[in-house]
Amino acid sequence: MIEWLSQVIWPGWNGVFEILVLAVMFYYVLLFIAGTRGAQVLAGLVVLIVSLMTVTYIFKLDTLGWILQRLSALLAVALLVIFQPEIRRALAELGTRQFFSAAQTERSIVDILVRSALQLSEQKIGAIIAVERSVALGHVQETGWPLDAIPTPELIGSIFFPHTPLHD
Repeated sequence: MIEWLSQVIWPGWNGVFEILVLAVMFYYVLLFIAGTRGAQVLAGLVVLIVSLMTVTYIFKLDTLGWILQRLSALLAVALLVIFQPEIRRALAELGTRQFFSAAQTERSIVDILVRSALQLSEQKIGAIIAVERSVALGHVQETGWPLDAIPTPELIGSIFFPHTPLHD
């Protein structure tokens, strides 16, 4: 049992460092696309490729295997096209993204939204407020007007007031 251990080629410190860097990169890429439509597309693509490779291997389909090998070069271009919105968002947020956001900030936003909804309902003003959860809303956010303001119930109320420029 120890004989095979002596035949294993160990990567050395440079190899271990390279593996760690790649693992961190993959982790942050997956963390960045988690919850977006790109993550769903990536999962579907991985399932499709793995199932095709498995069928090719089990049934020894040489022609399909050859085609899959040739299409791997085109897969890189296809991934750029498919994940264009996520890549664009990642490059836009490269220097500004906060990876470790506090739960307290999220809680205060929820409180602000609740107070805003209560104030709007008292004034009988309707509002549709989208909250980002499992699917990112970056594509919707890009079509709006950036306010660069701290959210408050008064600000949200003025946005949804029917006679203001930002309404609808």
